[in-house]
Amino acid sequence: MHKISKDSFIQEVKINSDRTYDSEINDALTKMFDENSVNIKSQMSTENTLLPMIKGLQVGGNCFSFILILIGLLNFVNVLITGVETRKKELAIMQAIGMTNK
Repeated sequence: MHKISKDSFIQEVKINSDRTYDSEINDALTKMFDENSVNIKSQMSTENTLLPMIKGLQVGGNCFSFILILIGLLNFVNVLITGVETRKKELAIMQAIGMTNK
């Protein structure tokens, strides 16, 4: 790189590691570099930043699912009650014109 351009620099370094060592690697990198000279971004810090939003979306999704289930159950009960009431009226009309209980 120095043969091509004398102003070359490393823009990004990616480190793949086991999730159990993430905090140790992040601590070691922040100790190794000055915060002004190197900007350190980690997936762990991004996840920690987005965690409250993810939890909020999960709660909202659960509430929305509960409402849909409740609407479905109420619709099912409504269909059952309507069917029974309609059948009662039909039987009452048929008894009025001569149908027996049997």
